[in-house]
Amino acid sequence: MIFTDRLDKPNIVTNFAPSRFGASTEMPTDDGIREGYVFTRYRMMQEAIGSRQSLETPDLFGIADIVSFDALAGLEGGDPLRPFRTLWTGIYDLDERSLQLSLYEGEGEGETRRSSPVRLALLP
Repeated sequence: MIFTDRLDKPNIVTNFAPSRFGASTEMPTDDGIREGYVFTRYRMMQEAIGSRQSLETPDLFGIADIVSFDALAGLEGGDPLRPFRTLWTGIYDLDERSLQLSLYEGEGEGETRRSSPVRLALLP
């Protein structure tokens, strides 16, 4: 999921079309590991954005971290466990024509490692 700066609040860009639903409350509630809990994560992100006073880039990365997805799962029967995870998080700032990007780096001692955000910007 990606945030894009807007005048009133960030827009959440996903790998599904939220506009298919009248409201997030109409999205399926039984999304699971196969779907990466996309609807649940979308609702969590909306709630986090609505409850914050500040929505500066560090705040947005904090929200994205809350909903990033890391799980080991076997899909069916005796399938071996394999990772499902968020590979990258990007915060786009349209006013500054910039992108801050954090990438999956691998596994560490009991945790997933992600890079510190790197800022890329277009010259005026």
